[in-house]
Amino acid sequence: MDEKTPLLAALLLAMKENPSAQRKPERRECVVSDGTRISYSVEGRATLEPLILQHGMTDCLESWYDIGSHLGYKSYVDVLSSSYFLILPDARGHGRTRSTQNNADYTFAAMARDVVEVFKNVQRAFGFKWKKFHFMGFSMGATIGYSVAKDYSEFVRSMVLVGEPPNVWVDKNEADRRSRVEVHEMLGQTVSDPTNEPIVRMWEEQAGVLSLPAPFAARLRDKSLTHPGSLLHLVERPWPDLTAVLPKMSCPCLLYAGELDDAIDSIRESAKQMPNATYTEKPGLNHLCSFIRSDLLLREALAFLSSLQPMAIRDAGRCTCCL
Repeated sequence: MDEKTPLLAALLLAMKENPSAQRKPERRECVVSDGTRISYSVEGRATLEPLILQHGMTDCLESWYDIGSHLGYKSYVDVLSSSYFLILPDARGHGRTRSTQNNADYTFAAMARDVVEVFKNVQRAFGFKWKKFHFMGFSMGATIGYSVAKDYSEFVRSMVLVGEPPNVWVDKNEADRRSRVEVHEMLGQTVSDPTNEPIVRMWEEQAGVLSLPAPFAARLRDKSLTHPGSLLHLVERPWPDLTAVLPKMSCPCLLYAGELDDAIDSIRESAKQMPNATYTEKPGLNHLCSFIRSDLLLREALAFLSSLQPMAIRDAGRCTCCL
């Protein structure tokens, strides 16, 4: 029997237990090369292989701590922190990461660089010698992942990319352009709304019968965590078309999506162009619900990650206790 099979079985069993009391992130900050202050948290032991969790647009790192719990499932942090050293950054213009009003600051090249610089900062802070990380991103977080693969492939051990192809909002056709413009218009309306209700309504429609988790809705309404003015910069222009990176992504990848995702055709096609990709599609789920159903996504992600060979390491690091 594969030595990882008992570990996977134990993790899957733990997912069925009642959710534990919700833990709160202990936030840290690092200053990246352009002076932006990036907020992030860590969970787990630094002797474990690092896994970066990157949230989607309008969201922040707290969702990894509580999404799924309102349905009776364990959160991503609850499950993954027992086997991986989690690094959870807030992207530019999101959460507690310092926002700017400079349009040029909000590029996917910059956000990919932020991921790598946060990783290097954690390397220094905790003294571990891991040279690569696993990466898991939802929605915009997946687009950041494609950009990391393009510019920093030497740091990537594997990727789990959820609900996003590498060519969303590139204005490839009128429908794609209109989708981006509609979100831009919605964010413009939200700037003057004291509780960000247009953003909340957008995600409530996506959540449907699963309902929008109350902590998630509360964060969307909190202008100290959800910054529509900064988010406007992200959709003022087409996003980069990262399709050309797909054939070059030699690291193991899991592409995961709900069959009702608006971008499902592009996600399916993306998987076909990747040399080392596994593709999983879940019936009856749309874009947001593929993330809300943490039980389904975690089952696939754990099976994928557990199938990989352990990473080579010179030194597991000085930290052997829970952080």
